[in-house]
Amino acid sequence: MAERRSKLHAFIVRAVIFVAALAAGGWALNELQSRGEFSAVPRALLWGIVLVAVITWTITLLTSDSAKEHYWLLKAYPKRMLVVFLLVPMLGGLLAYFVIYRNSPAKADQTQQEQATPDPQLARIEFRTESAKALRNLYVLVRLNRAYTPDELGHFRILVDILDRSTRQPVLLIGCQDAYMSLNMEDQKLTSFSIRDLVWTTVPNEQLQNTVLGQGKPTVDAFDFGANLYKRGPFQTLDDLDKQEIAVFLTEPLIGKISELSVIGNGYILISKKADVFKVSDATPVGEWSQPLSEAQQAIPWRIVYIRDPSAWRTKPFNDPEAPGPWLIDFSENTPAKSPYKSPWE
Repeated sequence: MAERRSKLHAFIVRAVIFVAALAAGGWALNELQSRGEFSAVPRALLWGIVLVAVITWTITLLTSDSAKEHYWLLKAYPKRMLVVFLLVPMLGGLLAYFVIYRNSPAKADQTQQEQATPDPQLARIEFRTESAKALRNLYVLVRLNRAYTPDELGHFRILVDILDRSTRQPVLLIGCQDAYMSLNMEDQKLTSFSIRDLVWTTVPNEQLQNTVLGQGKPTVDAFDFGANLYKRGPFQTLDDLDKQEIAVFLTEPLIGKISELSVIGNGYILISKKADVFKVSDATPVGEWSQPLSEAQQAIPWRIVYIRDPSAWRTKPFNDPEAPGPWLIDFSENTPAKSPYKSPWE
């Protein structure tokens, strides 16, 4: 009877050791996931070993026979007992990884995060491959700081000039202006948001886009304008846009309403700036607007938007980060990311 009780107690002790080791291994993996560092594993395993030792000897001391037996084993076989206390938590950790962690929601979330955040080198290779292909589309994405009605926006125009490197004159002009639509519904007149996309070149002088696009919504917080440029215009690939400077013009009513402005080509964000780095000055675009304007519309003044950004212009005077700089597309500074925004031009 005593021998059976001793064997049962030994089995319980071993089971407790293994369960404690399993918990220690799981904790180590949880630390690794939350901290994102391998240094958490040795620390967690050390605490796991201490935890196993405390639990084991606490249960052992509950009965005097087992206490004498385990004390004798520790004294007679110290190396074997040390191996047991070191290896069992580690084996438990491995088991926790293969049984628990690999099939856990945390592992699935980590896998999704890794897939959503591609390796920078792979992203660079992918972009350089894409940049050598034909330029399919180019458009400007405007995000407003809140939803506005057409009455709040009023008449507006936006013009993005892509400049020639040598002459610094615009060669490709991407613009838009309001083209609100009025709807009569049950004796009530509603105005929905729509814009006229205007894209043209100066060399040669050619109109590439003149289209009215309507969202059919009473308010708007973001809109885009641009054109399909496959085998049209002065730029044939994304690589042709590298190191190009851009001039951004807005009519005065839009100042203070835009939160971010981005230029996107072939689904890649070539350049994007938030309004907190905008530096607005008085200026008028070179050349004529491609659409006729009323006298009231012509009276609304243009403003040019520079960037208060240390990386915007390498030749800032006296290295002043507040000095206004141009919008510069530069693929050597960073790899353009793919845009989650889906435009009708894609």
